[in-house]
Parts: sequence; structure tokens; C-alpha cells
Amino acid sequence: MSNSALDHWGTRTRGVVTTVADGLPVAPRTAAGLLAVVPAAAVFLLRLAVNAPLRNPVVGAELLAPVSVAALLGPAAAALVLGASADFASPAERVGLLFVGVFGVLAALSTAAWLPAAGAVVGGGSLAVAARIRNLDRRADPLELVASAVVLLGLGLSLAASSGVATDLRTTGTTVGLLGIALAPAFRARHLDWPGLGAGALAAVAVYQAATSAPYIAGAALLVGSNVVGGSVLLVALAAGGGVAATVAATRTGAWPVALGAILLLVVGVPATIPRAVGAVVALALLVSESGPVTESRGEPA
Repeated sequence: MSNSALDHWGTRTRGVVTTVADGLPVAPRTAAGLLAVVPAAAVFLLRLAVNAPLRNPVVGAELLAPVSVAALLGPAAAALVLGASADFASPAERVGLLFVGVFGVLAALSTAAWLPAAGAVVGGGSLAVAARIRNLDRRADPLELVASAVVLLGLGLSLAASSGVATDLRTTGTTVGLLGIALAPAFRARHLDWPGLGAGALAAVAVYQAATSAPYIAGAALLVGSNVVGGSVLLVALAAGGGVAATVAATRTGAWPVALGAILLLVVGVPATIPRAVGAVVALALLVSESGPVTESRGEPA
């Protein structure tokens, strides 16, 4: 396909997505967040329900396959919406997000696309996030830069281990991935208050208490729900606390895309699979896009 054909396809795709987004009752970033969070949260809860240690499971395992497909297509569509409809996005950010979205869809259609999709998610996600940070209309906080780098590093290490390239990195990828979630409050450092910190602390204590009281059940739940392999209980608790603190802080200031990004980062867990990795990239794109060159036009705080 020629460059002119690619440009034409890209322009038409962006036009279609923009037209659809303009007809929504919410801003494009919020719509993208909902597209990603709803199926990701659904598959997270469904995995826990299917694998719950009950004599009669609450739901049937047959629901897991279609919901898992939705959990990949939802974040992939969200990446396409962010890349194609965001007027504030730079060309590099659009290219990165479109790579993530397109290859995320391809990975859902064919297992042969797994390795190319993994490379596209890591490379495209890194490009998009770096471009977003570079084009902020404010100076990025150092902790925000560190948190972004840790999330992307955890993503790369986890996918490298899952691909078989470096299987010994699985535990390291889990540790770095959980640390990235624990650092989520860094994206709302200027807006953190006592309610947010208190909610995060309570979540961390609750998770730690539950995990230490029933370690076998907690280990199984963390494996199937958050893909945690070899992570410490303390780090899992800190990740839960960080995700909740960031969500509460963003919600209290009306920054809904940021709140959805924090929830998404929390429910995808360790990004060792393509669906989780795509979700982590979308979450990071939402978290770092709270303030850009152009704010959204629907009364939504940037």
C-alpha cells in the first residue's frame, strides 16, 4: 500500500472516529476511558467469580471467552479513539496510539500477530506517552516522569517474559508492574488531599490484611485477576492503595479521564498479556493527558 493510500485511510479513519466522538454526550477522552474500563473491569470481576472457591460458582465459565475478547477490543478501540479524535494530540502521539489500537485488534483476530503486537504496544505506547509529556502546557513533575517510565518498563519486561524471550524476567516484570500502579498518585500529586490519601491507605491495609489472612486464596485471586506472579504482598497492597488514592483524588476534582485511567491501571494488573498491555498504555495516556496544549470543549476539566 502506497504512502498516499495510507494517508487517505488514516484521514478517513480519523474523520469517522471524530464524527462518532462528537455525537457522544461525553468528551472523547472520557468515552475512551469508558470503552477501556468497562470490559477490563468486567473480565477482572468475572475471572474472580469463576475461580472463587465456592461449591457452586456464581457465574459460568462460558462467559469468560467472549468477555475476554471484549476486554481486548475495548482498550484497543479506546486507543484508536484517543489517537484519532484528540485534537490536542501531536502527530507522534497519534501514530503511537494508532499503532497500539490497530495491533491490539490484530492480536484479537490472530495469535500469529502476538509478537508484532507486543512490539507495537511497547513501542507505540512509549512514543505516545513521551510525546504527550513533551507537549504538556506545564512542566511535568519528576514523580510523574518516574511513574510513566516505571509503568512502561513493567510492560516491556512482562511482555518479554510472556513471549519466551526472557522468561526469567516474569517476577521482575510483576514487581515493576505493581510498583507502577503504586505510583499512580504521582499523576495527581498537585491535587492529592487527605480523603484521597485516606482512601488509599484503607485500601492498602484491607488488601494486606486479606492477603495475609488467607494467603492461598489471595494468591489464586491475584494470579487470575491481576496476573501477579511472585510479587510481594506488601507491594500488592501498595498498588491497591495507589490506584485507589489516584482514583479518589481525580474524582474529587472532576478529572474523569484521569480517574478512569487510574481504575484501568488498577484492574489490568500486571501487563503480561496483550489485552492487559493495551489497557496499561491507554491508562497511562489518560493519566498523563490531564493538561495539554488544548483542553476539551465539553466543560470537562483537563
